[in-house]
Amino acid sequence: MVRSATRFLIRRLGRVIPPRVSIALGCVIIVLLIVGFVQGVLGRATLAVLSNSFSVVDQSTADGAGQPTSTLRSGGPGSLVSWDSLGRQGRNSTGRGPLLEDLQDFSGGGCCQEPIRVYVGLDSAPSPEERAQLAVRELDRTGPFDRKVLVVFTAAGTGYINPDASNSIEYLYSGDTALVTMQCSFLPSWLPVLV
Repeated sequence: MVRSATRFLIRRLGRVIPPRVSIALGCVIIVLLIVGFVQGVLGRATLAVLSNSFSVVDQSTADGAGQPTSTLRSGGPGSLVSWDSLGRQGRNSTGRGPLLEDLQDFSGGGCCQEPIRVYVGLDSAPSPEERAQLAVRELDRTGPFDRKVLVVFTAAGTGYINPDASNSIEYLYSGDTALVTMQCSFLPSWLPVLV
């Protein structure tokens, strides 16, 4: 089919431009059409199938991650972001991590604050812009701008945040912290690159 299409195009081009130029131009046009089709149509279709498959995994919650009881965590009481919309990694992030008691034990009874964790999942709002606006409203609700440290994690793919990174920041600053993240995709970050 590709060979026939290439020959057809070369014959058509050969009517208006020299034969050597029509062969080169015909081959280049066919290659560009094939690459465009593979990247555009097949690439999008493959990503859509993979995204649907991984969205099922996104609905689960890891062992040990429970809905927060703190008003300073997304998915908890008073949150603008529902627990179910956070996605697997969002529930892992806000449903785990050091609590005020853990920080006080670590600091030897020193002055600590309950850390703020804001997370907006892919299902929390329909578009990236609306998710970003929701994250800002959730930040405004929790009051992070008086904290010593405000960390914006740029999570790749599924929205995974390394718990060692987030927990260590909270321990280092005795909870005087606010962490915010948005989920970008249902897919692990390596899959779209591969496709």
